[in-house]
Amino acid sequence: MLSVLIRKEITAHLLSLRFTVNLLLFVALVIGSVQMMASNYQKQLSSYAETKERQRAALKEASDFRALMSSGIMSEKRPNPMSVFSMGLEKEMARSVTVSLFRGVELGGSKYANPLFFLYPSPDLVYVVNIVISLLAILLAFDAICGEREDQTLWLILSNPVPRDLVLIAKWIAGVLVLAVAFAVAWCAGWVVAYFSASLTLDGDQWLGLISILGVSMVYISTFVTLGLLVSTMTERSSTSLMIAFFAWVVLVLIVPNVVPILARQLIPAPSAGVIAGQQEAIRREEWRGVRQARRNAQTEEARQEIWDQTSRRIQERSEAIMQDYTRRVDQQVTLAALLSRISPSSNYIYAATDLAGTGIEDFRSLRERIERFQRDLTQRIVTIRRERSQRASQVQDQAERREIRDAPIDPRELPEFQIEQPGFAVRLPRYAGYSDPDGHESALFPGSVYAVSEI
Repeated sequence: MLSVLIRKEITAHLLSLRFTVNLLLFVALVIGSVQMMASNYQKQLSSYAETKERQRAALKEASDFRALMSSGIMSEKRPNPMSVFSMGLEKEMARSVTVSLFRGVELGGSKYANPLFFLYPSPDLVYVVNIVISLLAILLAFDAICGEREDQTLWLILSNPVPRDLVLIAKWIAGVLVLAVAFAVAWCAGWVVAYFSASLTLDGDQWLGLISILGVSMVYISTFVTLGLLVSTMTERSSTSLMIAFFAWVVLVLIVPNVVPILARQLIPAPSAGVIAGQQEAIRREEWRGVRQARRNAQTEEARQEIWDQTSRRIQERSEAIMQDYTRRVDQQVTLAALLSRISPSSNYIYAATDLAGTGIEDFRSLRERIERFQRDLTQRIVTIRRERSQRASQVQDQAERREIRDAPIDPRELPEFQIEQPGFAVRLPRYAGYSDPDGHESALFPGSVYAVSEI
């Protein structure tokens, strides 16, 4: 009996104009999304390769050790191909990072060539599913029961010995199946276009992540099919059902994910980016104010070097203390907003999809921690190099030769290398279930940068 009801519902959907329109929209939106994002990824990849080569050449040609340490060393994160399907925080992570001894971490401009990605939300697959396809799922199911009640066909079905629960189950299965077919056709077409036009390729872990994202997307779509059926069973008229279902969609998809982070900020205030930057700059000025005179009064180069090292360590320790307090406050905001936003299926979907793609909050935190480690390692290595050079220079009598030893060009092999390793799928799959973060927070490492999840 159930199979008969399912076939009947599927046939009704396939013969309806509504399904035809949905299929065309699915195909057009997904193809356009994947094509646009894949093309932009290729531009990012080219920009990344060119920038890395320029940075490597500049480091090899550096002739002034002190000037280079003052201006800083620039590093790059390789673009993530999974951002084609789930942008997440990739726009924040795809920036050059400059680390120096005298200033905090500085971010370069975004590597995204298309300025419309900043003016409008990124049109990735997750955005299309989250906003557009979820609404289409509502429109497909809002009149599944009340519509047949209005045109009297529901009574014809129930006049047979058919349990009502089977009718509901058949409608739900049929609705999910037709949307799954439309979604699968659209995605396959989008992938073919992206593969041949932008040469987009994925490795094994990335394919597993993509398949998981598609599975999570279908769970998310089925949630709104269920919501539409629920509203349809509770209302008498299709117009009333449509209005209630649309209102529920607006609350769950648009209002909750955007209001909850604002509420968390109000409940747990954190200093602004300008305040943090001002405090760090004040520390640097205060510490360096008397250092120059102290170094002039020092009798030996070793003593001057020790003064420089001690001042650098104090600046780093005081700046880290400020950032730790800022990070703690932001993490509290994150925890509260994540807890409150769990009532929205849209928020849960974004957390899962971005984490599976490697563009989520946890990946942003991993990048932040890696940059912090790189900064500590670089500082320690530079201090060691300067001390070793000072020791060698102290054994030389000629003043010009001593200066040449201290200011000799840098061998890039002497410095630590900034590398980002993406965790494998086996690590990424269970991770999002135990941790999630809200949309729209300022970065704990980069004051003033904004988490991009809310744009989805």
